[in-house]
Amino acid sequence: MKKPLIIALAVGVFLLAVWLIGSTTHTLEFYTISTTSNQPTYRPGDVVIASKLAKPARNKFIVFKTKDNREWVFRCIGMPGDIIEIKQTALYVNNKLQDEPFAANEYFIHNTDLKKIAGFVAKNKNIVKPMSGDTLSVITLTKPEVEAYHVSVSICSLSPGRINPNVFLDFRRWMYNEDNLGQITVPKDSYFVLGDSRHDAYDSRFFGYVNAADVISTVIK
Repeated sequence: MKKPLIIALAVGVFLLAVWLIGSTTHTLEFYTISTTSNQPTYRPGDVVIASKLAKPARNKFIVFKTKDNREWVFRCIGMPGDIIEIKQTALYVNNKLQDEPFAANEYFIHNTDLKKIAGFVAKNKNIVKPMSGDTLSVITLTKPEVEAYHVSVSICSLSPGRINPNVFLDFRRWMYNEDNLGQITVPKDSYFVLGDSRHDAYDSRFFGYVNAADVISTVIK
């Protein structure tokens, strides 16, 4: 057997062993993203690597088990004891406005402006939803994209106090919604998670806090 082939086989066996051991112990695990909740950071079909040796940290993605035993991946934005507040989609942690270039929100845009940036929209795979009539559409953009496109847009946001029946019960009782929430304090041994696609994510705003005991691993790549 030729030496290059032996080396290739040895590397293949080694990688397989690492994958098997890592998957069994969660020290190294691969996950395929299946939803659009974390776009544009992760798109359906993307593969992430996670490890239980890496501890959850603010702005890191964590893998956790849901009550129905599914495994979800979301960005951890609130650590135990953190004060979380959302004002007109803007996130504050411990009373400090967060710089989130990765977060995408929905904006109203005139269709004339939409035509001007059609090439950028196609290239960056921005989600566009037509509205009734032929004047406005809704487009999902990050703040860097809003600044780069040089078009007039306005944020889509529920007004404070407007009830969304799908929001987490405790938050709903306090008249919060997904775009205007808090202040809330993340409980001990818990985390608050958000999807990067803020208007397309079923996250802590809807199911509540993630218990530390349900965290499987932290995404490292």
